[in-house]
Amino acid sequence: MESPWSQVFSKLRSLLRRNLAAAVLAIAGSGSALATGAVSFEGAGYVLDFEVGQQENPLLASLAFAAPGSSTASVLRPPHLVLLAFDTKAKILRVRYKNPDDSKLPPDFELSVHGDAAILTLPNRSISGRFNWEM
Repeated sequence: MESPWSQVFSKLRSLLRRNLAAAVLAIAGSGSALATGAVSFEGAGYVLDFEVGQQENPLLASLAFAAPGSSTASVLRPPHLVLLAFDTKAKILRVRYKNPDDSKLPPDFELSVHGDAAILTLPNRSISGRFNWEM
């Protein structure tokens, strides 16, 4: 039986995916050759969905960050979101976020991914989770 939290995060994930699909359609309609995809982290109720621009070298476009119990996700972008490593072939991702002193946004964090294992490091705890590389 699926837990209530699993149901909430399943619905949130579906909402985030629909918004990504709308962005893909908008880009396609603009005549741009850039394709987008998404990769994601899930662990201890946290959901991080990365929007990735797929060119010769994939680029991180944005990140939707949802904390446990949240009904909405915060969309994070550079310059506060810094890509430290991103290799889709080796399945390595490392990203750091620095909160710009905005209490409505998530606290500083770092996500480190190797294969399908990931660790989300927040100011007061580290969370292990799974990473989905399917774009």
